Amino acid sequence: MSFSYLGVFRQTQWKFFRSFVLRERQAVDPRLAVIEAELRRIGAITVRYQATTTVARNDDGSFENVPKVTEQRRRLSVSAGSSLEKLLVAYIANGGNPTDISLFLQPDSVFFDGGSDPEDNPDDDPSAAATDVSVPGVTDLQPYYGIVSLESTSGYGVGGRNPMGLSTFSRDPNRRIGRDIDISDAAASIVIKMDYARRWTMQSIQEKRNLMEQRIIKLMDLREQLMEERDEILVQSVGGTVERMSELPSGELFHRELHLSKIVQAIDNVFYVSDAGVPDMNSVNLGTGEDPDGLSMYDTLWADDPDDDLFSTA
Repeated sequence: MSFSYLGVFRQTQWKFFRSFVLRERQAVDPRLAVIEAELRRIGAITVRYQATTTVARNDDGSFENVPKVTEQRRRLSVSAGSSLEKLLVAYIANGGNPTDISLFLQPDSVFFDGGSDPEDNPDDDPSAAATDVSVPGVTDLQPYYGIVSLESTSGYGVGGRNPMGLSTFSRDPNRRIGRDIDISDAAASIVIKMDYARRWTMQSIQEKRNLMEQRIIKLMDLREQLMEERDEILVQSVGGTVERMSELPSGELFHRELHLSKIVQAIDNVFYVSDAGVPDMNSVNLGTGEDPDGLSMYDTLWADDPDDDLFSTA
């Protein structure tokens, strides 16, 4: 398979891969245009949740009331004319309840108090501790700040129970029951009854509910993947080298040494002799025992052998 290698390759393989990825930057601008068009076509589902308060314990042992957003959905909106809108309309027409599908959490939607990034706010306290209950400086508009995860802890909760590994979901069975049990054994008698109650409608459930639910979830997943590609993957790799991303990525958010230009420069310095930072593609940097350099420093990167095919990456 073309370009399937990662840590073990020879000079010709690097040369062809290098040429491919550098030329592929020409396709980034139209690729971004397609991503934007696809995101508009897909649309988005936005949910408003019921807000309340909860008691949180401070480091000094005191307690205070802090805002909390519950899993109760108060309102749901969807982009007009989008694919998601059409699917939701069809789903509801077939008896579906949109709140049965998902919480539609969006961790990319964060609202900072004061309207600016904490790093740009001189009044922000960088040492303030973030917990499962509260994130200082961030307005919580979604349950769990849009991220469902497993709890971690160094202590024990009420009744001496260690909450480590419990889902932050309020619907987590072991959290609701109050202790860790074997769910399959505890629910065995109910499972049999529910199975027979549902068995005769399985085809209807699959046709009217599950297929549409899966399509809606897949579209939301695709939206998230496209946004990650646009805002993270492409910025990290080629930001500052294509027209639609003319600025270099922030050094605070992205690793400069993992930018494509830096990677090419680093591996060129292994394979080729450089003159004032410009690699000589005709001079392989083999290094010597007295002056170890280039390929002599890596066991898994090689110069071409006389029998190697110089026109193939295989």
